[in-house]
Amino acid sequence: MRQTPLVSIVVPVYNGEMFLAETIDSILAQSYENWELLLIDDGSTDGSAEIIRGYSDERIQYVKGERKGNPAGVRNLGISLAKGEWIALCDQDDLWVPYKLERQVMCIGDGVGMIVGSSNSIDEDGNPIPRIVSKTKTMIEGFLSNKSCVQIPNFVLFRENYIMNSTVLVKRTIFDKIGMLSEDPDLRGVEDYEFLIRLLCNGYVISYVPQILASWRQHSSNLTKEIHTKSVHRRRILHHLMEALTCKEFGEVPRILRFQRILELRFKISKIEQRRSFRHRLIYLMRFVQWVVSKRFLRLFGKSYY
Repeated sequence: MRQTPLVSIVVPVYNGEMFLAETIDSILAQSYENWELLLIDDGSTDGSAEIIRGYSDERIQYVKGERKGNPAGVRNLGISLAKGEWIALCDQDDLWVPYKLERQVMCIGDGVGMIVGSSNSIDEDGNPIPRIVSKTKTMIEGFLSNKSCVQIPNFVLFRENYIMNSTVLVKRTIFDKIGMLSEDPDLRGVEDYEFLIRLLCNGYVISYVPQILASWRQHSSNLTKEIHTKSVHRRRILHHLMEALTCKEFGEVPRILRFQRILELRFKISKIEQRRSFRHRLIYLMRFVQWVVSKRFLRLFGKSYY
């Protein structure tokens, strides 16, 4: 029997009048119709509110809040108000393909905590932008291209995070069990990856739909381009990744890959810290040599994971 759970779509809004209508229209065009749309306004000062009020669909809810300046906090507010069994995230300037939710709901099964999909990039006018795709992602998408949905192996996400936020569909009860998105200002812009690590370390399965489900719009005001570059921010997320290496769910990751990844993260952390003192510079040089040697070793003996 086909499942038709209520899906709560959470869209943080802040001065999004330029692209907001296109985003809402792409949600209204969904072939799967059992959803509610929560537009959480983070204190917009432009015409965003007027655009939202121009829609009469009763499934659309507009929540006006005070300025937080933290997308994770705005999303958490939407999640707390959601009535659905599943939570879909979407940014105010991204677009969904019409079959996005339909394909993802088909992947719901026992143990599945998150369902994601592929994406492409578009510019301000909606024109496709070619992207350089990693070897890992190319390998996985090629392997999965003839499947409707499949579990993502942990070692893939162990190597890198290539999940686009606007393709994410998460089971609502997971937030009650492992907590909400981190509102730590030092993790602003990467809180989705931090949540992903927690989800995997709590034993949940992530299913992947090897089809383009959303378009990521690149423009001058993208938060992704504004991510903090200060050292403390980068150190925090790197240390989170280091902690992820110890959780049992990553036990399936081949030992050679785990070892190389640890050295890589240590090298990146020391690279940030090298300006502190002469001692830190020596540590940086030592870890750089270790990382280079381990990378070459992995290329020789672990090609199937690279």
